[in-house]
Amino acid sequence: MEAILFVNERCLIPTEEQSMAVCALREELGLIPAILNPWQLYTYYTNFHALLFDLKKHSKQVPFLIVYSEECAKDFIKTYPARWLLLKSFFNQVIFLDSAATNLPIQPF
Repeated sequence: MEAILFVNERCLIPTEEQSMAVCALREELGLIPAILNPWQLYTYYTNFHALLFDLKKHSKQVPFLIVYSEECAKDFIKTYPARWLLLKSFFNQVIFLDSAATNLPIQPF
């Protein structure tokens, strides 16, 4: 199964720490990264607007979106609630690492 990873470069938590954590969870769950844009520099997204653009362009349903924490997504969610709902509609499940640590929503494959 595929997953898209999101790392917020503007969050107080260092980018490297976020990327290592989301990649570790992805590997632990046996998920492969979904690459929507072949010119993407990283295996994760750093901008929700770019992610939404690519999802609309490809009309692709991806099983999981993995985000480091709700804190890292809070600004986007508060500022663009309609876009957040649209973005979430492309995924079966959004996983925040701070929530996943206590209650994993899916079983490893």
